[in-house]
Amino acid sequence: HGEIDWRVPVGESRRFFAAAKKLNKPVTYVEVPGQGHSFKGLEAQTLAWQKRLDFLQSVADHAPCPRWKLRTR
Repeated sequence: HGEIDWRVPVGESRRFFAAAKKLNKPVTYVEVPGQGHSFKGLEAQTLAWQKRLDFLQSVADHAPCPRWKLRTR
């Protein structure tokens, strides 16, 4: 979340993160200093996308295996 986001107040993301953690839900929160709603600059955009992809990978890594993948021929 951009530290100076005027569209979505940063406090909303902080509260969501805290609530998700309290419920033991998979959640990652990254606050990028000096950034608003849309991240500017390659470094900030790279950080944001990498964190998103890391989160999705961690969720996929811990997801139950579908039954069709357990079948053997």
